[in-house]
Amino acid sequence: MRGNVQDEIGRLSQEVVQRYQTGDFAAALRPATQVVELMRRHLGPEHPSYASGLNNLAVLYCKMGNHAGAEPLYRQALEINRRALGEKHLTYANSLNSLAGLYYAMGNYAGAEPLYRQALKIYCRALGKEHPFHPTSRDNLAGLYQMRGNHAGAERLLRQALEIRRRALGAEHPDYADSLNRLAGLYYAMGNYAGAEPLFRQALEIRRRALGEEHPDYATSLNSLAGLCAATDRVPEALSLMERAAAVDDRMIGQVFSIGSEAQRTAFLAQVQPRQALFLSLVVLSHATNPEAVAAALDLVLRRKAIRAEALATQHTALLGGRYPDLAPQFREWTALRAQIARKTLDGPGPEGLEEHRRRLAGWEQQKERLEAELARSVPEMNLEQKLRAADRRAVALALPPRAALVEFVRFDVFSFQAVPARGERQWEPARYLAFVLPAGEPEQVRMVDLGEAEPLDVLIRDFRRFTLGEDEGETHRDLGAALAESGTAPDAASGTVLRAALFDPLRPALEGRTWLLLSPDGDLTRLPFEVLPGFTHDRLIEEYQISYVSCGRDVLRFGAPTSGRPAGAAGAGRS
Repeated sequence: MRGNVQDEIGRLSQEVVQRYQTGDFAAALRPATQVVELMRRHLGPEHPSYASGLNNLAVLYCKMGNHAGAEPLYRQALEINRRALGEKHLTYANSLNSLAGLYYAMGNYAGAEPLYRQALKIYCRALGKEHPFHPTSRDNLAGLYQMRGNHAGAERLLRQALEIRRRALGAEHPDYADSLNRLAGLYYAMGNYAGAEPLFRQALEIRRRALGEEHPDYATSLNSLAGLCAATDRVPEALSLMERAAAVDDRMIGQVFSIGSEAQRTAFLAQVQPRQALFLSLVVLSHATNPEAVAAALDLVLRRKAIRAEALATQHTALLGGRYPDLAPQFREWTALRAQIARKTLDGPGPEGLEEHRRRLAGWEQQKERLEAELARSVPEMNLEQKLRAADRRAVALALPPRAALVEFVRFDVFSFQAVPARGERQWEPARYLAFVLPAGEPEQVRMVDLGEAEPLDVLIRDFRRFTLGEDEGETHRDLGAALAESGTAPDAASGTVLRAALFDPLRPALEGRTWLLLSPDGDLTRLPFEVLPGFTHDRLIEEYQISYVSCGRDVLRFGAPTSGRPAGAAGAGRS
């Protein structure tokens, strides 16, 4: 292959890596496809490097959820490696493992199992049974066995992997903690809580020592142990563990958002979203009348629903740097420090060891805080952003207008902690809606209202819109309130009364006479203008309540913020 072609392949491959690392998988497709085509033309369709290019292209398809597009590429790469390298080669085993992983993700367990088994045999012959890489294939096969209900087979494989890692890496290595956590997870799924707990605790302690208490794997261990505590009726301990895990997630969200692409941010939020559902499930099932637990749940919802503000933080900082050119060097230094801290935290300790890792992070944090303080003294907008990130229900309650109440809605999937999947019991139950009512000036008087399963309410909303406006299924772009105002049409009384009874009536006792409502909807509730619902003593609720909308309760803190003559980007009072 001529040098200029090699150079072009190298340039395109580097672009693929860069796009992949930033999570921009769609943009990586073009150069990845070009690499494959250049390899096919200049190396031939039987070359292992061409197979490698096909495999990389398949990985991109998988990342975007296009399993149908990935399968023929994986199959083609597998066949090329079989002919070119033989059925005992590690590269062929890797191809088997990739195709098996695709089938596993597609739910084709029957297709995945023989491929995993074949790859496992090759790894054993080529690497030996004690090689540190070898247990990964056992983990994959164990996960498959667990999904198919073969818990004894899964336990055997996970115990083998655990012992191999202990001998090869030692009992303080994070990979050994991973094995402990997998085995504990299997026992939890089998209802063997006594067997799971010591393994969960051992994994937690290893991760604490090896990775530190701010690493996402440590948060995973906290949540795993919390789920077991909840299943064994130790709810206060479970709540404490989940709060600690949520604090780690908060820090990681801010760090990922400071360096990541939109795709990376979305992926990380998808990763932590189930943890919020676990927290809310615990509060609903066990703490519905516990004021402290309800208050903690609202604080979590306020933080999570406001997280998009973090997505804009980097862009906002860039704008501020241009608005205050004399402070541009400080802004650049601050931005660089945020990225440096985020990457080092995500990577974890390196050869320098845990203590040096922590010392570096602490030093960088001090530098960042010093810069933030300096910038905040000169840039009013920085002060506001810091207040928004630090805000909780207390700050929101004190910022609410007199006689007002915030109603923060959240839609979440419910987790059943005591369900045993090994007995065919479902852990995840249908989604529900919660409403947190926070009265102005009374942060300790948070009330939580369980509105029930989400789907029946979503159906009522769709029916109300259809009966009122003749809206077809799937029409989500129409503003019902505006449409009614323009047409002069009255809302359908029957469907509106049923919807109000299911959604708004349960809130009235918690409102305690407050007549100015700031609503922060979630799910399909975002499609409903509450003000057009039938009133109790008047035709519509708007005649009995002043209704405003915010995207998140923390947006009320922006209402009084100075704008310096420019839009502050705040969420306003919405429709009323």
